[in-house]
Amino acid sequence: MRKVIFYCLSLLIILILGFINSQGMVIGLLFIVFTGLYRGSSSGATIGFILGFCNDFFAGSAIGIDSFSYATIGFCAGLMPARFDENNPLLQTAVSIVCFILAEILGGALELLFVSAGTFFSFDYSILIVLFAAPIFFVFKKWWIFWFKELVAIR
Repeated sequence: MRKVIFYCLSLLIILILGFINSQGMVIGLLFIVFTGLYRGSSSGATIGFILGFCNDFFAGSAIGIDSFSYATIGFCAGLMPARFDENNPLLQTAVSIVCFILAEILGGALELLFVSAGTFFSFDYSILIVLFAAPIFFVFKKWWIFWFKELVAIR
């Protein structure tokens, strides 16, 4: 029950940040990558799907495009081999950049395929937020430890 409250409260905070700032979903994408890296592919895909569905619903876009792309990102982040150290800031930044680019390409391709509108790849200043993935991951780790006292990677 504690995990459910943790994830619901985390998603609520991310959605509020998304309402305040249009780049708030980038922080949501980083949370999806964090969840995938530390809790595995199924948790990453589940959080990605829920956050993507909320993003689709509140942004007024076609329902399912961000849900699918964010779930794919969470699943792929969870497939990192166990030999990689998820606490390495360079790895966190590299995985976040790759996942951000993959989400942009996948979401743009799905919009072109199903909606026939949108851009295939929009490269705005949100990539700068992804470059600071290590400090944001540090905040996520402290948030997790505040709730659960320890963070052990499960992959």
